[in-house]
Amino acid sequence: MEFVLSKRGKKMLIFESKFKYVFGYTSQTNVTRWRCFIKNCPAIILEKEKVILEMKGDHGDNCSFKNLDRQKLATTCKRKAVEDICQRPRKIILEEINAFGVSSTMTTNDISALRKCVYRARRQFLPTNPTCIADIHSAVSLVNTLTTNDEEFLLVNNDISNIIIFSCNTNLKMLCKSEIIYVDGTFSYCPSLFTQLFTIHGLVNTYYIPLVFCLLKDKKIESYKEALFQVVQKCLNLNLIFKPQSITIDFEIAIHQAVLLIWPSVIIVGCRFHLIQSWYRKIQELGLTLEYKKNDWLKHTFGLTYLDPSEVSDCFSFDFMSDIPEDSKYSRYADYILENYIDDNSNFPPSMWASHTATLKRTTNNCESFHSHFNEQFYKAHPSFFTFLHILKDTIQTDTYIKINSANNNIKKIPKNKKILNRLKTTEDAITKKNSNEISRYTFVKTVSFNYMIFK
Repeated sequence: MEFVLSKRGKKMLIFESKFKYVFGYTSQTNVTRWRCFIKNCPAIILEKEKVILEMKGDHGDNCSFKNLDRQKLATTCKRKAVEDICQRPRKIILEEINAFGVSSTMTTNDISALRKCVYRARRQFLPTNPTCIADIHSAVSLVNTLTTNDEEFLLVNNDISNIIIFSCNTNLKMLCKSEIIYVDGTFSYCPSLFTQLFTIHGLVNTYYIPLVFCLLKDKKIESYKEALFQVVQKCLNLNLIFKPQSITIDFEIAIHQAVLLIWPSVIIVGCRFHLIQSWYRKIQELGLTLEYKKNDWLKHTFGLTYLDPSEVSDCFSFDFMSDIPEDSKYSRYADYILENYIDDNSNFPPSMWASHTATLKRTTNNCESFHSHFNEQFYKAHPSFFTFLHILKDTIQTDTYIKINSANNNIKKIPKNKKILNRLKTTEDAITKKNSNEISRYTFVKTVSFNYMIFK
């Protein structure tokens, strides 16, 4: 005797691996009556706590169920779909088909039917996805938002500015310990109706920890400012001071302005990796992609990020411009860098992004790594709000708790991979040689530009 689920999710009893019974009723003595799934068949089973007490009636010739394995397969797929709501339905189905050994008898119609079973099971497990942002604000205040450590995870639910922030007291305490914070956003895997998931990370005892998760409706100064202001206020409510010394961010003007409105004296550090991304996008925009692959001049400009800020302008003006290729596209690229990143009145001067160090602390790569890991939790972009919340609260926050415990207990991190360590060593050696005048400034820049050869 075993149990499976019908297409509608109703429990069914299987006897002798060929007869199906549907639920009748359960008596006051906890005895359950099951009847044959064929409507006019008199066969019944009386069962209590998975023990058959009595069988009555005989089955007709047409009562034997031939596709029992298919139903067991469907039941297993539905169970797996609910247990891991972010796993791709196709992966669940194919894994279970292999486990049941029925691939030789399956058709595309069978796969389609199983996929419908999976989606139906998930719809029953999760609430209906809100269709407007007002519904999300209403729904989030009604659902369970406690973490696995029984802390309230819903920090802010502002239906006026349309901002929802998730964090908890443990996270906020760790955030206020961090003198350096990192912020970054992800767009593809935030719930529909919101523009981005804006995350604040702290750095404590070498651990980069995601601590605050903000759903924002846009990328405007007002939204960034309101989100940061709310986090500061929530910390004050706990008698905590959230006032970082420096913040590492990308090169988006709106977030820079919002940060300075909240913390006028904070040091803004432009992420090296995002800077090079911006420069590489300009190379592509100017139609210099092939030249980039063939000519090292463009690649070498990436090494400017490792100079002292006071040296950047002279290096670019005297070293780079002295051997710039004769092509108007190169000149336009040089003008772009000068106007936006080097001139004294540029939006992002060298003091923001250049540093004569090999440190990895001047990038938001760990934020990028977090977002990559976060995105992997979903099988499609813009997941439903409740799927998003389930992953954020039960998976991501659990991982955050582990990192916080490790940081608080000074647990040594496993060394970084050899490629990163080798890059750091090569950069440190080049810095030493430049400082001792063994190599020129221009040679140094060319040497360290290899750190960004990932843009191929």
